[in-house]
Amino acid sequence: MDLGVKSRNKVYINAKAVYCKVCSDHLRFSHTVDEIGNEIGLSHGDVCYHANTSFAGRLNDDIFAEFYIEINDQVKAAKKVLKQTAPVLQLDAKEEDPIEQLIAKLTENEIKYNRLRQNVSVEWLEE
Repeated sequence: MDLGVKSRNKVYINAKAVYCKVCSDHLRFSHTVDEIGNEIGLSHGDVCYHANTSFAGRLNDDIFAEFYIEINDQVKAAKKVLKQTAPVLQLDAKEEDPIEQLIAKLTENEIKYNRLRQNVSVEWLEE
């Protein structure tokens, strides 16, 4: 489905509302509203309208709500996978300074530990 199509058909309006809501929820720190709208030919105001007013008015429709929940869950799952597989930040430590090397390695291990802890619920990790 091409969301750039200018149409008042319910299918297109629902899809635009879901697109704008999901994008505004998940991309708000990395993309502007204008960038989100430019992808499908909507203005700043249109994106805000679809993400807020239009979206809220359609939540009473069970099929629309289920569709939004499914898409939102898929985006969350994809973000979680990306976060888990993202490379660990490599800190540049001076090769001649062993203290800086240890701090860099400790930081990398702490990042890896926190990722594991978020994904595994094991009693011994909580201790």
